[in-house]
Amino acid sequence: EISGAWFDNKLQYGLVPHCKIGDKVVRAIFHSTVRLVCMTPPSENTYSALPVRISQNGVDWVDTGFSYSYYHQATI
Repeated sequence: EISGAWFDNKLQYGLVPHCKIGDKVVRAIFHSTVRLVCMTPPSENTYSALPVRISQNGVDWVDTGFSYSYYHQATI
C-alpha cells in the first residue's frame, strides 16, 4: 500500500495509476485519492533493494523513497 495525496483514476484523461518496482511495471489498484495498492510482480531478483516508483499515467515516474526486496520462500 502506498499512501500519498492527489492520486486519481480517470481513464478518459489517461490517468491510470501504476507502480514500478525495479524495472517491473504493474497497474495500481486505486482505493482513494490518498491510497494506492500495488501487487508486486514476480521477479528472480532476490535480496536486492529495488526502488519503488509511482505514476499517474504510466509514463512520468516519481520515486517514493522506499525500496522493496524479494526473497526466496523457505522450503522445509
